[in-house]
Amino acid sequence: MVKKADWLLVLNDDPLFAKMDFNKVKKLMVGKKIFDARNIFSKEKLEKMGFEYLGVGRV
Repeated sequence: MVKKADWLLVLNDDPLFAKMDFNKVKKLMVGKKIFDARNIFSKEKLEKMGFEYLGVGRV
């Protein structure tokens, strides 16, 4: 799903997404950008992990 991806696009709020292991995701991705259309993730947490986070309606 994220192997060698530049972006992770989250377009629905399925509970499986909320349970993702972002340490593993970070290792698998080439880029570190996340677009969260449902705002199910913590912007602060992901940015501290080194991701660039964009959520709908968030600054």
